[in-house]
Amino acid sequence: MQEEFRADVNVNSLKVFKLKDVFFPESADVISKATPELKLKGKIIDFSDSGQSKKEFAILEVEGIQGPVVVPVEKLKSIWEEDEADAHVSE
Repeated sequence: MQEEFRADVNVNSLKVFKLKDVFFPESADVISKATPELKLKGKIIDFSDSGQSKKEFAILEVEGIQGPVVVPVEKLKSIWEEDEADAHVSE
């Protein structure tokens, strides 16, 4: 059986995949090895206040995580901002 060649799969190319599709190590090991720098993507579903400050925290749904997560609004970046930051790092 001949392997199918995919021209879009190269060293340094960025790809998206699901945690369940990781072959090695096991999914639980991947989670336990995640660092605080792991980047997540989610949809804002609500906001939370902090004392007198309105909308200080965003409540987000993140695909693959059961239950919402709460993140300070000042720490959120748009997808475009993140893509631009990543582009500068790889230059």
